Amino acid sequence: MSTKTTSPIDFATKFLGRILEKLKLKKPVITPVSATDEVWLMDSTAFFNSATNTWSSEIMAAYFHRDGGQEIADMVAEIAGLLKMADNDAAKQTVANRIEPFINAIQAAKTVQAEEKAKKVVTLGPSQDRGISLNEVAFPGGRDVYPDGVAVKSMGLLPSGSLAAQMTTHFASQDGWGIISDVDDTIKVSEVRDRIKLLRHTFVDDQTAVPGMVELYHQLNDLLNPVWFYLSASPYNLYPVIRKFLLDHFPLGQLVLRDMSWMELESFIVSLTVGTEGYKIDRMDRMHRWFPNRKMICIGDSTQKDPEAYAAVYKKYPGWIKKIYIRVVKGVNEREEKDLNSKARFEKAFKGIPKDAWVTFEDPREVSQQLGVLIEEVGQA
Repeated sequence: MSTKTTSPIDFATKFLGRILEKLKLKKPVITPVSATDEVWLMDSTAFFNSATNTWSSEIMAAYFHRDGGQEIADMVAEIAGLLKMADNDAAKQTVANRIEPFINAIQAAKTVQAEEKAKKVVTLGPSQDRGISLNEVAFPGGRDVYPDGVAVKSMGLLPSGSLAAQMTTHFASQDGWGIISDVDDTIKVSEVRDRIKLLRHTFVDDQTAVPGMVELYHQLNDLLNPVWFYLSASPYNLYPVIRKFLLDHFPLGQLVLRDMSWMELESFIVSLTVGTEGYKIDRMDRMHRWFPNRKMICIGDSTQKDPEAYAAVYKKYPGWIKKIYIRVVKGVNEREEKDLNSKARFEKAFKGIPKDAWVTFEDPREVSQQLGVLIEEVGQA
């Protein structure tokens, strides 16, 4: 009976392959997701592509390997100590659920199939180094097949034993209104300028809406029937938590998060305050490509770079943005707020933009009272 031996060349090739893959020098093999992987299919917005005479949507998916285990327990203990949490099993379970997507290994070079209601099956992926795939998908049928505002669900076709994955695609025509809204401290209490409070709001506490914003957004939805984009600087690891918050309180729309993953708490906190302007401009460029003829309203707050990002896009696409509303956040970090909320900051950010095109507010009722005038002005323009 002969025994097959591995030659030195074969061994060296396999060993080098493992090293190169760890060093990201070798491109990993593309494979479908397995039962031990977790996939998130993220809600999207479909636009009518006149060039191809089809509806199109950019669909993002996230891929993880469920292997957090002891790391999750260690991170829960770290957060509990940092926040001086009581020994409360329910609170710790909440932290564990929210921290798990930060711990589970992201999966590169993965694909997944999804099926929408017309029984069309599409392959999404492969995922890139950050565990994210982005594919532009065409939906069957012409312009009249999907009325403005209709929502279509799609399901992931996953191996037996996998967690279910589904998404909703919102179809929007080229005409009408659109609203681009920030999330943290615009509609959700996050207190991003206080690190400890930010961690507590993110990983421990119930997600709380900024007072008055739920009523304002539903008023906007009733008056304008807009396409909604919730544009946040948070990492995509928080997608399930923020999506549930939006579904519970706000009009249906697409949640747009940063397509990168952070594995340390310090990096997570920095992600909400660093590089947000360029990131948001890039995402709004996409939205303009999809809906160049929609009349847009942008709503943000003073804690990050919303004024600067919205102003840049206002100038970049003349006539596209009809109004910018900035919520002035107070009582979180008084030292930083002196500059963030200063008249000089806003005048510099909106230099060259008509004064009636942007508004700062503290009470959402201030915006609510102005909506009739805005609609009348835009209608006459």
